[in-house]
Amino acid sequence: AAVTLRFHDPLLERGFRSTLTRRNLALQLHGGIVIAATSVYYAVTSQAPGAETPDQRSNLRSVAFLAHVACAALGLLTTLFAFVQRRWSPVGPLAVEVITVAASILFLALCVLTEEWWVARVFGLDPFAIFGPYPFVDTWLVLTIDTVITVTHFACDIRWVVLWPLSLLGGLYYPALCLATGSSERYEAATWAALSALA
Repeated sequence: AAVTLRFHDPLLERGFRSTLTRRNLALQLHGGIVIAATSVYYAVTSQAPGAETPDQRSNLRSVAFLAHVACAALGLLTTLFAFVQRRWSPVGPLAVEVITVAASILFLALCVLTEEWWVARVFGLDPFAIFGPYPFVDTWLVLTIDTVITVTHFACDIRWVVLWPLSLLGGLYYPALCLATGSSERYEAATWAALSALA
């Protein structure tokens, strides 16, 4: 079909989806491990909760620490799901695609809370008043959105009819954050345009 990209023949569609599912699960296994390992590393090397006297800075860093832990848990759950699916196939190919897209969207939402700048802005606080003249940048967030969009489009074999919510949210995510909370970047509008064009 022109809109869904599905085959009209049900048998051909089922076989095609089975092939795609095997490749998607292989990527989920490796991707989940990478996400979990990276999140654990940053959680361990960042400021852990309780390491400072209780104040706004410590509270914001505690939120960022917990967000890293949540990203690590999401990576481990993704890896576990891919292992179980490859071994026993409890859900169908379409469910694998939907779960992949949902996990990607959740990962992007958690990423915002791993950075003290965005945590402070989400809670309506001034990051510079709390952390001082620290050179905050949005590069890591923009590159993360770029990576997730690129990987899901080129490495994961997911149909457009399932993937479009991630494409839409990926393109609007950073501009919406900047409009709602502000940005540490000097030329955030140019970054909006580049990211939206990518998505």
